[in-house]
Order: sequence, then structure tokens, then C-alpha cells
Amino acid sequence: MEPINRIDVHTHFVPAFYRSYLANYGIDDAGGAPLAKWNVEDHLALMDRNYITKSILSLSMPGVQMGNDIKAREMARMVNEYAADLVAKHPDRFGFFATLTLPDVEGAISEMNYALDHLNADGIVLLSNEGKKYVGDSGNKPLLEALNNRKAVVFIHPNNLPGNLAMQGLPPYVADFSLSTVRAAISLIQSGTMRTYHDVKIILAHAGGFLPYAAGRIASIGSSPEGMARIMKDLTRFYFEIAVSSSPTVFPGLMAFTSSKHVLFGTDWPCVPKAYVNTLTNFFDVYDGISNEQKADINFGNAAALGLLETSWHISS
Repeated sequence: MEPINRIDVHTHFVPAFYRSYLANYGIDDAGGAPLAKWNVEDHLALMDRNYITKSILSLSMPGVQMGNDIKAREMARMVNEYAADLVAKHPDRFGFFATLTLPDVEGAISEMNYALDHLNADGIVLLSNEGKKYVGDSGNKPLLEALNNRKAVVFIHPNNLPGNLAMQGLPPYVADFSLSTVRAAISLIQSGTMRTYHDVKIILAHAGGFLPYAAGRIASIGSSPEGMARIMKDLTRFYFEIAVSSSPTVFPGLMAFTSSKHVLFGTDWPCVPKAYVNTLTNFFDVYDGISNEQKADINFGNAAALGLLETSWHISS
């Protein structure tokens, strides 16, 4: 196979100190799956196997916020400085989305500024919801405004749904993550974020959950033809990455909904097995429903256009 340039915008790292941090709270899983085992060498090997030029690292759920803002701020700083050090050691292979401290908005804004100005983060990762608040909640407006002012790239990663499991014995990653992502997107629309803050670029994980499939139903909250058209326009302003979503039953639906200019490559490794990453990447490579030019955009061009090859685009003068 001819080599392909790819930028992976959905891939995680799991530092040992973060694993210990979670263990202190009795947490040893993420979304119902055991915490992934991770190291730099395996990550680079997986990248080489799948022609991934650069991985944009991010912390997966449950993030750093366990109810103690001071500890959350400390851990966010440790995670972000660790990621920045990885990038310094492998500048051609890694970038990172910085972890913040929501629902601690003050701490989140402070860490955002530090990560973008001093650590050269490529953007920010936010969880779809923290506690009972989704990312578009009015309480998060100061952070969303600050992100817009910085013209930041924001990656929305799913989290467990608030409250108890809807179905006992069904891990949240199976179905709840998709619903959480869709709820986050709706919260960003209902809050006016997608219309008011045009300079922030928001990437939804896993092809937006079931958002493309349910877009018409979501638009119905507009309650009039004009309102529905406005919501559909807001929905298509999102970017979508294809981790765990490049199969023949999912990917065509995404492409029917949005422009190929708004689709990015992702793997979700190491939270999904290597064999699964390899298989889904191959599905995408052999899919013949889009042109080679569109594939190149998804693999590399769209992420490059968002500035994810460089880290100087967001530095304030």
C-alpha cells in the first residue's frame, strides 16, 4: 500500500500518575472498560502500522475533576505538562489537546491560558458533560467565550451519562457515550454557542454519536421552518472525527450529512484494541463512496487546516 499521511485527532495517553490518581477515588475503568494500558513505544508502533504521521493526544474520560477543585487543577497541570514534554521529545509525531477542570470554570480558563500560551497545546479537550451539566450549560459561557477569543480547536469527548446506568450490565461506552455526545451538541446549539462563537472549532467524537442520523429530529426543536433551518445550519458547523465510526454501516451516513471538509481521522487508541483500529482504518481506506481527494482531506488536510500540524497559531501577541 502506498504510504498515507494521517493526523489522528482522537487518541489517548494514560500516564502512570494519572492511573494512580484515579485509583485513589476507586476508579479503574473508563466508560465500563478497563483503563487502557499505554506507552510511547506501542503508540508509535501503532501509528507506523496505520501511516499516522501525527497523533494529537488527549486525556479520556473521566478526566481530572473528582469534586475537589484544588486537586483537579493540580492534576490538570501535571497531565498537560506531561503531554507537552512528550511533544518536546517527539515534535514530529505528537501534539496534544489540553485537559481542563470543569465545572471549575475559573480554573478551566486559567489552565486553558497556561496550556495555550506556555505549553503550545494544539487545542482543548472537554468532556460532553461534567456531573449534571453539559458543555453548553450557561455556567460555562465564560470559558466558551474565552475559547472563541483564542480561536481554539475544542475536542468534545463523551462521558458517562448523569445519574445511574439506564441498563444494568451494559457498559456506558456501548450506547450511553453516543447519547452523551448528542446531548452535548444540542446544549451547544440551545445555548447559542454555535451561532455566537464562530471562531471556536468544535470536533465531536465518534462521528457525533447518532447526531447525523437524528439531525432532522433534533432540528424539530426549532418549531418553525426557519428555526429548523437555523438548527440544521448550526449542526453542520461541527467537525466530526471517525474513530470507531468508519465502518460501512456508519461512515456513509456521516458523509451524507456533512461536508468532507468537516471530517477528521481518528482511532481512539488505546481505548480500543489495535486489531480494531487496524480493521476500521482499512474499512476507510477501501471505501469507494468518496474521492481520493476527499480521503486526503479527512486523513490530513482538514486537520492541517485547523492548525494541528503547528502549535504557534493560537499564541497571543
